[in-house]
Amino acid sequence: MWTREADGSVIDEATGKIIFFSTERFVNDICLGDCCFICGAKQGEKEFNNEHILPEWLLRRFNLFDRVITLTNGATVQYSRYTLPCCADCNSLMGDEIERPLSEAISGGLDALIELIKKTR
Repeated sequence: MWTREADGSVIDEATGKIIFFSTERFVNDICLGDCCFICGAKQGEKEFNNEHILPEWLLRRFNLFDRVITLTNGATVQYSRYTLPCCADCNSLMGDEIERPLSEAISGGLDALIELIKKTR
């Protein structure tokens, strides 16, 4: 069962995980805070290892670790340090379910990418 918080966020009662972040909560807890952007866990409650905005496999493939990106606010960030707060559990799940299959499909060429698309339908 889910419950809606006063700010509009939705919480899974069984696990206590955030199913849906309200805009206010996302800005406060993720953008301005240091909570996991997927489950909402606070640093210190769980192990964190943060998620790269561009996955590490992509940074390796195109040798981007030491390169710099200029953000829309004019700030510059080294790609290897461009991360979001993410707990180790969510980061591992995202790696297993999204990043690894996508990396393998892209590395495998067009046929592998087509196979991945067929599997996800």
